Amino acid sequence: MKIFMLPALIGLLALLTMQIAVSTESDDATIKQAVLTVIGGNFSPDHLGPDKYETVKKMILDNSVAANRILISEILNREVYTRRLSSLYVSNLLQLTRNGDRTGALHATVLYQKILDDSLKEFDNAANKDAYFQGKSEQDKSKIQRLLQRKSEVKAFAETGSK
Repeated sequence: MKIFMLPALIGLLALLTMQIAVSTESDDATIKQAVLTVIGGNFSPDHLGPDKYETVKKMILDNSVAANRILISEILNREVYTRRLSSLYVSNLLQLTRNGDRTGALHATVLYQKILDDSLKEFDNAANKDAYFQGKSEQDKSKIQRLLQRKSEVKAFAETGSK
């Protein structure tokens, strides 16, 4: 009788393995959506409503390692266009994940700082920043200002996050 149960147990084990894989993918998709919400610029109780805000915040706090992994692999390790980068609020996510995944948050911070530095290299290397800035279109000026703001935010986070 035990021999006949073996195929059934193997089938059950395979089914459970498939459900776990689907569950993990589903969880990652939910965490990714939470990451995108936090860095998207509207992460506040006023924009999301208090309940959704707390739900997203709890999702990130409970899944800090996964949130940092998604941030690094899905956002920071891809070719990030400067215009899009200037509109992301990555420091918001790092503030939430640093206690649950300090190593991941610091790794993401270093990577994010490098991306911002690369994006602002031309501005930073300009001998006369005022002249450089004035020679840009209004759209480019706005983008540079936002990138400088993001750089300031991540620098402040790096200074407090590493302590």
